[in-house]
Amino acid sequence: MQRLTSLQFLNFSACHALTQLSESFGELPALQTFWIQGCPGLASLPCCIKHITALEELRISNCPELVKRCKERVGEDWHLVSHIPYLTLV
Repeated sequence: MQRLTSLQFLNFSACHALTQLSESFGELPALQTFWIQGCPGLASLPCCIKHITALEELRISNCPELVKRCKERVGEDWHLVSHIPYLTLV
């Protein structure tokens, strides 16, 4: 992902075999919008996501374990996403 430094929008949809995201997500400094939809095998976010300061919107839907982990104040990954202004968990 080193060459995607200008990427602003990323959408993962219906990636049923996806189980984890790489720490190289930290190499996306311009990422503003990130949608994860229908990826039920994805159970957590990489720690580096908390360092993407440009990230303004994170939308997670149909990813039961990931939604649970990102719940406000109680989820195990809340500390990774609490800085994101627009967080949608469905």
